[in-house]
Amino acid sequence: MKNAPYSAGLLLPGSAVSRQTARVLGDLEAMGIPVVLFLLDLSRGRPGRLYPAYRALDRLLFGGPAEHRDRVSLPKDAVTLPLPASPNWAEALARVARERSLDLLLVPGRVELPPKLLAAFPLGALLLDHLDFASGDAPGAFAAVSDAKPDFETRLVWHAAGHEPRVLVRSPSAVFPLSLAQTRAPARAKAACFFGRALRELADRGPTAWEDRAEPRLSPLPEAFPDDAAMLRFLPRLLGRHLRAAFRDIFFKPQWFLALRRGGGDPFDPSGYEPLFPPGTRGWADPFPFIHQGAVHLFFEDIHPATGKGSIAVMTQGPDGAFGPPGPVLQRPCHLSYPFVFDWRGEVFLVPESSQAGRVELFRATRFPLEWESAGVLLEGVRAVDATLFEHGGRWWMMVNLRQDGASSWDEMSLFHANSPLGPFVPHPRSPVVSDVRRARPAGRVFTRDGRLYRPAQDCSGHYGRALVIHEIVTLTPDDYRETVVARHEAGALGVGDSLHTYNAVPGLEVVDGRRFVPRLRLFGSGGTAGGRGTPRTQRP
Repeated sequence: MKNAPYSAGLLLPGSAVSRQTARVLGDLEAMGIPVVLFLLDLSRGRPGRLYPAYRALDRLLFGGPAEHRDRVSLPKDAVTLPLPASPNWAEALARVARERSLDLLLVPGRVELPPKLLAAFPLGALLLDHLDFASGDAPGAFAAVSDAKPDFETRLVWHAAGHEPRVLVRSPSAVFPLSLAQTRAPARAKAACFFGRALRELADRGPTAWEDRAEPRLSPLPEAFPDDAAMLRFLPRLLGRHLRAAFRDIFFKPQWFLALRRGGGDPFDPSGYEPLFPPGTRGWADPFPFIHQGAVHLFFEDIHPATGKGSIAVMTQGPDGAFGPPGPVLQRPCHLSYPFVFDWRGEVFLVPESSQAGRVELFRATRFPLEWESAGVLLEGVRAVDATLFEHGGRWWMMVNLRQDGASSWDEMSLFHANSPLGPFVPHPRSPVVSDVRRARPAGRVFTRDGRLYRPAQDCSGHYGRALVIHEIVTLTPDDYRETVVARHEAGALGVGDSLHTYNAVPGLEVVDGRRFVPRLRLFGSGGTAGGRGTPRTQRP
């Protein structure tokens, strides 16, 4: 077998390609992998009239800018070979593959590949088999939206001669029950990266790289699109969802709040938290308690009630155990959240989430806790969320979600490491080390218990911050990363709201946050306070 870079064939359903396929071509070019484009027009069974009409209307109403400019032209200098639209297309493709000594076939969709075709490619074929080849649509996405499931599966499957198909990437993606376009688009953008990552892994680790982690393809994915009868059952349910969502949005507003548990609690038991509601319709989220000179300071994201823009604030605990009024810590033109605060060599540092600025920036306290100065940029030119730093095994590690163009910031966690928290941070070769909307995004500090290392994470399936998941990190080296889920905390544990989003602790205090919906019209009087249960205060903050 030839040394990397390998050569590849890319099977396409026509002379125009989606933006996701253009991303695949860009990754191949960046790696120096020569590619031949095979154009195949496969006839397929058409769904009824209602599904295409619904898909077009949904895309018009809810699709983002990329959805409306989905198709782009093939590169002018690309080597393109049309295939006959007949049962002989596989034989023609296999013949060209042998003539050109192609190593691998890439297919952005589900196609039946005869054994003789697979035998023509030494490395076999990689398929995004959750997608329909002809349309690029995802039948599983519609099925999940129809049934209001919290997630659906995207996956990269490896077909090789003499083997059953095996899964290389299995990545659940979020379902937005009000829109197929909102469900499908970020999942497609994420899946477009799977080919390039698999090929980089092959180049870095050699021919056994895929064998080491390939899994059996156990569960079949939906293949058929709905007929008119199925759409007539689905559309009334969808209308009901939109009406309920409209009612909620008109009369209620989401509010993030904090919840405290004092004493020595158990991070694997979510009971016993007392809500700490913000005043009015303000929002408080991402709590990070921190002890400095014997006092407990609670840093958090302060969400402006009118704009939704976040800034960083802090409350300090008094001698009586109550927290004083919030004070401003950090404000920027861009949104700030997730105030990751830590100490190192006698100084206190802060890493807020500032993805809108396109960087991960480090701040140093000049007069703790209210005054800070920039101490450098840890990552530049990235849309990074919820950077989480910790020291382990003589190195500093950063866990962070990096948002790819068009994809979600919920789905994939990358790993970096450095000699110190000041950097420079280098990427882990297996990043993203987690690709799963149910457990990727960081949700607080990494902590130790009984000599073991644990990582809190968000479950964003169904909706953002739906639940809290705690993992044990079982392997953490510059070459490998493995974790396993050990606990899951649902929002119901707080007794109010539909989300449980962050966990952090210091000796004597544990803090989480949640989300509830409060009336836009203040009809209920002054029934709540910032420190107790009930409705929020009615006076303005």
